[in-house]
This record gives sequence, structure tokens and C-alpha cells, in this order.
Amino acid sequence: MCDKLCQRKLTAILNADVDGYCRLVEGDEEGTIRTLSLYKELMARLIEEYSGRVVECPGDNLLAEFPSVVNAVRCGIEIQREIGFHNANLSPDHRVEFRIGIHVGDVVTDGERILGDGVNLAARIQNLAHAGEVCVSASVYDLIKSALDVEFEDLGEKALKNVSKPVRVFRAKPFRGDHPLGHPTGQFQWRNGKDMRALIVEDDERIASFVAKGLRQAGFAVDVAGDGEEGLRLGLNEPYDVGIVDIMLPGMDGLSLIKELRRNKRRLPLLVLSAKRSVEDRVKGLRIGGDDYLVKPFSFSELLARVEALLRRSSSAEESGRLIIGDLSVDLITREVLRAGKRIELQPREFSLLEYLMRNAGRVVSKTMILEHVWDCNFDPQTNVVDVLVCRLRNKVDRDFEPKLIHTVRGVGYVLRPG
Repeated sequence: MCDKLCQRKLTAILNADVDGYCRLVEGDEEGTIRTLSLYKELMARLIEEYSGRVVECPGDNLLAEFPSVVNAVRCGIEIQREIGFHNANLSPDHRVEFRIGIHVGDVVTDGERILGDGVNLAARIQNLAHAGEVCVSASVYDLIKSALDVEFEDLGEKALKNVSKPVRVFRAKPFRGDHPLGHPTGQFQWRNGKDMRALIVEDDERIASFVAKGLRQAGFAVDVAGDGEEGLRLGLNEPYDVGIVDIMLPGMDGLSLIKELRRNKRRLPLLVLSAKRSVEDRVKGLRIGGDDYLVKPFSFSELLARVEALLRRSSSAEESGRLIIGDLSVDLITREVLRAGKRIELQPREFSLLEYLMRNAGRVVSKTMILEHVWDCNFDPQTNVVDVLVCRLRNKVDRDFEPKLIHTVRGVGYVLRPG
């Protein structure tokens, strides 16, 4: 490793492995490897969302680092929650469950790999976690105990292999059910006080089941169709508020279904699901009539947030064609922006960013999410183009006004909210 220029740095280290991996492989090797691959993709997306980096991912193990300790713990808990959603639809003998350990300490790096006592300690702490749990060192707990609304159980000092001194370890208390981090789940204000109706068109029974379960917990009335023809029949005859459509369906594919719905003047917002992740595929899905596009595998919290954003967009368009937060208003038709009655001139990219932040008001959006939605392509998330654009928008929207609306959430992203 030290053939290259090595540096020492302080970082938050997350180590994860599968509980009982050998047993699972012996019982169903093909199914276990397929599920593991899907979960690793899901974990990688969440790690990126929380501004972390996957260092290595061999076999059933994953090692990641984060510049922010708070983000590392948030991400670990979110990983366990999302995997728990997926596993709920599998029999106990087929559930791929991870143990996660998190430590903050010194590592040696060549820019790609990380080595040192900090990495070893995270792995040893991970071994103390049970399936589906997150354990952290005392150094992590001391830094996040007042920053996160998560309860931890003090496991006391533990003698760990190849560690000279006992280490105090804390375990996050069970968080199955309500989200421990305050992400939006079931808090969306339905139009006219009525439950929203959602149509899911998905032929993979496991995906359809866990999405339907999550939406019902969030207050939706849900119907599921397993093929395009059934989805089209329901979509044309039932008054749904939102549709979630997979592209790869038996018989009529998802794009043909969307095209038929639009041809028949059905304007319900549609979220497209697909394993295809290229820009060309996303553009095709949106141009055919989809309103948003989500790549598999996905976290349920992101799917729910996108569904809620679609509903807010639909509701705003129906009511007035305006987005309003406090004394800031945006006319989506004329593209006029007013703050306290004063007109503000925005460039096209600034307008797109403001619209995206307002549609997600109260929700923290990461730099990666902004890059994907405002530029509609993949940049290096380390680039500063987002920071520059946010700075320009703040100078126009916030500098001469109170209260400030655009806030930075350090290590996570940005959020638009009053005060």
C-alpha cells in the first residue's frame, strides 16, 4: 500500500457483514447471492446519499468511510431499516441480515484503501452486533448522542480480539416500525382529508409486497397489478392519485402502459421503476409520460419521498400553479418569483434548483440528488457546482430578506424551510 503516497487521517468507519452467511449459502446459494447483490447495491446508494464512500465490498463484507460521524450512524440505521423492509417478505431461512459496527479513528490511506487500528476496531465492534443491529464505539456515541434522536443501550466495556484495551460499546435500540431519524413517513397532508389511492404495477411479488406494505403504513389505499394489462384496466377505471410502474412487465411493458394511460387522458402522476440506470433510459421513461424515475434497487424512504413530491406537485398545479413557502412564491406557468412582494430574477438553473427545493420543502436533499434532478446527469459528487449554484440562489432569495429559507445541513445537503 505504501508504494503510493500514504496519508493518515481521522474518519468514521462503517463495517458490515452478513449474519450466518455460510448457513444461507448452504441452504440456497443462488438465491442468497442474488439477494446479497441487490442489498449491496442498496447499501452503496445509501452510503453515497449520506456522503460516504464504499472502500471495498468483498464477499459478504462491506467497508465504508464517512467524513461525518453523524452521517455514518444515520446511514447504518437507514441500511438496517431498508433491508428490514425487504426481508419482511422473505421466510426467516432466506433473510439476508447484516451486522453493522461503526468507529471513528485514525486510518492510513493511499486515497483508495484504508488500513489501521480504526478499521480493525470497527470490524470487532460489528461482531458484537446481532442480525439487523448497529453497534458503535464510545468515541462515536460521545459525538452523536446529542445530535440524533436514537436511543442506545450501553453494553459496557468489551475485550476485543487484537485490541490491547477494553472498548466501551453501545447498541442502537430496536427501530423496527417508526423511523428513528424523523424522515417523512405518513406525515403527508392528504387533499380534502381523504386517503390517497396508489396503483402499483410490478410483476416481482417481493418488491410489490414491500412497497405496498410501506405505502399502507404511510396512509395510502393501495392496489397491486402483476402485469401491464391489469395495470391498464385499473388505471383507466379507478380514480388513483399516483401510480408506480415497473418498465419490465410481462405482456404489455411499462412504457406501453404509460403511453396508453396518457393517450386516454389519465393525468395521474406516475413514478417509473427500472433496473436500467442510464441517462437515455431515464429520458425515455420521462418523455413517454412518466413524471419521475427511480432506479432499482431503491430505499423505501426515497420512494415515499418521491411519491409525496409528485403529489405535492400535482396538488399545487391543480390549485393555482404556484409553490408558496412563507413569503416566497413561485409561479410555475409564468416562472415569476416573488419574495415579500418583490420580484426576483432567476437564471434557468437557479429557477430549477429553487423549484426542486420548494417541492421538497422540509426535506434535506443531498448534493447528489440536486445534481441528478437539476442537471439530469451524473457529476462527480465532490464537485462544487452545487455549492456555487446554492450560493447564487441564496444571494437572490435570502440575502435581503428575513427569515432565511435555504439552510445547510452539514455533511448531508440542503433544506428549504422557514426560520
